[in-house]
Amino acid sequence: MAEVDLIHPETASSALPGLGRALVRAGKIEQKAAEEIYSKSKNSRTGFIAELTGSGVVSAADLAHIM
Repeated sequence: MAEVDLIHPETASSALPGLGRALVRAGKIEQKAAEEIYSKSKNSRTGFIAELTGSGVVSAADLAHIM
């Protein structure tokens, strides 16, 4: 009998930092956008929060509300 791999939503976003996951759950940012911004922050060695606010996708007010 073949095994079936189950994909859990929390597994897909596990690469994101906690703030990224919280923003996705709150509907403030799409999963794909969060992953792209996180990847960009890693590649450019800047902070995830700086990339979020600098990109204009999430406002500082939204970040403050989520935190």
